[in-house]
Amino acid sequence: MLVLWAAVLAGCANRSPYTCSSSDQCVLGGETGLCEPEGFCSFPDTGCEGGRRFEPNAGNGLGGTCAAPPDAPAPPCGESGQVCCTGEPACVDGTFCQGGTCQQCVTDVAIGHRYLCQLKYDKTVWCSGTNGSGELGNGMSSMMPVPTPVQVVENGMPMTDVTFLRGGYEFTCAVRTGGNVWCWGRGTQGQLGNGAATPMDSITPVRVVKQNGEPITNIVQIDSGYSHACARDTNGDVWCWGRNSNAELGDGTNLPSSRNFASRVLDAVGGTAFTGATELISGGDHNCVIKAGDQVWCWGADFNGQFGDNQTTVHMVPFMAGRSTSIASGVNHVCTLGADSTVSCSGSNYHGNIGNGLGGSFNGQNEKVPVQVLTSIGGPPLTGAAKVVLGGPMSCALMKDKTVQCWGDSNNGQTGAGTGAATPGAVLRKTDDGARKLTDVDRLMARYPRACAHTIAGTWMCWGRGRDGEFGDGKRLNRGLAEPLTGVTCP
Repeated sequence: MLVLWAAVLAGCANRSPYTCSSSDQCVLGGETGLCEPEGFCSFPDTGCEGGRRFEPNAGNGLGGTCAAPPDAPAPPCGESGQVCCTGEPACVDGTFCQGGTCQQCVTDVAIGHRYLCQLKYDKTVWCSGTNGSGELGNGMSSMMPVPTPVQVVENGMPMTDVTFLRGGYEFTCAVRTGGNVWCWGRGTQGQLGNGAATPMDSITPVRVVKQNGEPITNIVQIDSGYSHACARDTNGDVWCWGRNSNAELGDGTNLPSSRNFASRVLDAVGGTAFTGATELISGGDHNCVIKAGDQVWCWGADFNGQFGDNQTTVHMVPFMAGRSTSIASGVNHVCTLGADSTVSCSGSNYHGNIGNGLGGSFNGQNEKVPVQVLTSIGGPPLTGAAKVVLGGPMSCALMKDKTVQCWGDSNNGQTGAGTGAATPGAVLRKTDDGARKLTDVDRLMARYPRACAHTIAGTWMCWGRGRDGEFGDGKRLNRGLAEPLTGVTCP
């Protein structure tokens, strides 16, 4: 039995809060207390409506506050930021109990072509899936997929300072504390940006550098395409490296066809640094940024009309392609969010991924000017979208009501609705008795044949291609419905 003496409490204001599991652990000055559902002791106090007050050093900000009356509804528990539940499980999938509160386990996800990486709360990175080019960053490569997460290491030791993470086709790049960028995986076209004279794959992270060998610094965001990557710094400048055959690097050239160091994107051929970017989005062989609030500037391959400028060419430097506060790039198509919460898309529509009711099974055609996503074939436009994200031949929108709508190809389950469609359908989550609509989503991302949604409760829900163990749950199965991402455990 723990005895909490009043005099001791008065002199130990800085001690760690004591969590209880039963009322016989709560005694103050010989008086028996009550172990509240929040996991802390309370004692009689006539000044509280419910007649009880938490002991002064109770955790989660409850110390000295009134406890809820006995007939009050039980406080919410188990979700990220809430108290741990007294039963099992204490916290929902994707969170863990620490200090009496449910904490987020995985803070970010990077989706590659046939692999997936997870950024843990402790700033370590864990990856699963294909590893033939070192995509998993664990110091090894293997022709056999790895269906359980392995830790990314540097010089044999785990990386423990990653703040931002994004995946390319067969490589991943991470921003580390201080704003440096490190990449690993496929590197034969310079996509690792480490300045080596002969670009090659790397099974562990290497630092991205400028032509003079100095690292790029103050980076706050990165994004990647098929074989190139770009980074945005605190000044709004953009740096790119990797393949350049379609002017992906945005410096007014497409020679050499690949570059193994980071160079600035320019505002014109032979011009000065392009600046002012507030958001960066990379597609297969192209890039776009948002600047000045809603200006969309793009460069690189436009062969499928993805920039919506009624052209099929290469843009050597950024040009203003339109206006939007939210933009997403797929491999060969681009979608933007309208001020009226509609979504418009342009580019390749071979799988119905434009969302206008046309296309599918490689029978669609390019849309060289933006067309609105429709709710049904010949129906009204989709409204209520808050954000749009794109994979390969599929598209998804995070709705204002925190549900998700997807459209396009679903050969690997990537629309999350069981079937593919040329107009949006609600993403469903797998349940014990079937399926129900995925709700309470506050973040959404997609890449290639896969998507992941983060819920308010703190759980990552993912769907799509999993044949190479991408989801890290030990299985090699596609997911046609959203299921929790459970491969990484915490703490």
